[in-house]
Amino acid sequence: MEKCTVCGVVEVFSTDPDTDYCLTCYMTGAFFEKHLASEDRSFMLDRIRQLPHVLTARVYHHGGGDFQLVICLRDGRIVTPGAGASVNGQRVVMPFVPDASSGWGVLIRQPVEADNEWSGMAFPYPEKYDDDELVELVAGLDALP
Repeated sequence: MEKCTVCGVVEVFSTDPDTDYCLTCYMTGAFFEKHLASEDRSFMLDRIRQLPHVLTARVYHHGGGDFQLVICLRDGRIVTPGAGASVNGQRVVMPFVPDASSGWGVLIRQPVEADNEWSGMAFPYPEKYDDDELVELVAGLDALP
């Protein structure tokens, strides 16, 4: 059996010859992080992680087979790019790591003072962004509006 191309440790148990990653790297989001940090995606994840106002940028398993890129800014805002859509005239962003041709929908959650420490205001952006535009958008979020 071949070792996982992401972690290099765990064997790949899939019988699909195109699957070169282990279940652990898939379920933790490491497979998607490697892909978003590759030349195929213009190293977009590495470029986002290098921005001085970005605390973390990771892909999480959201549950139900969904994965979510989450970018935490040092001022407490959380940027959650995913699949952007309109539902009954309302802009929504669903957990998803789109392919390069689909573009990113973007939702930014800003924490607010409240009794519940998890309270926040969500701001879905109306446009879709390619990988380079997403990096530029996050770079422009270096200060609260």
